[in-house]
Amino acid sequence: MFTPQGIFPVLPAHDLERAKSFYRDKLGMHPEEANDAQARYRAGNVDFFLFRSTGKASGDHSQAAFAVDDLASTVSFLRGQGV
Repeated sequence: MFTPQGIFPVLPAHDLERAKSFYRDKLGMHPEEANDAQARYRAGNVDFFLFRSTGKASGDHSQAAFAVDDLASTVSFLRGQGV
């Protein structure tokens, strides 16, 4: 029987350093751990990973969503960050 205890997104990044810069500079997030091939972040009680990918991602759909307490102020902040 399949009984998962949790789930975490694993997101491909063609340019991992650029992706890490986005999370750091635009969202203010820093990896819990990172190396040259991947980075693990924590959002609330959920971990997600970025990994260096050589494939071509479509980028035409949502890959992750963040739950926030105040959507309007979050959108305002992100727009101010250029997101």
